Amino acid sequence: GGIGAVEHHSESPEALFAHVAGLKVVSPSNASDAYWMMQQAVQSDDPVIFFEPKRRYWDKGEVDTESIP
Repeated sequence: GGIGAVEHHSESPEALFAHVAGLKVVSPSNASDAYWMMQQAVQSDDPVIFFEPKRRYWDKGEVDTESIP
């Protein structure tokens, strides 16, 4: 998440969690990724941390819920 400024990297813990054994970390880049990653996270037997990039909150895009990517 965040705004991409170097001084704010300490507020983006994605890399820290990515190094935890047995933990899945996902961060979507668009609306379709978000939909499918959330579907897979809910169905996963493993723990999943779902990071929502703030800059994606205002993005709009088509999501095809029928065809799995």
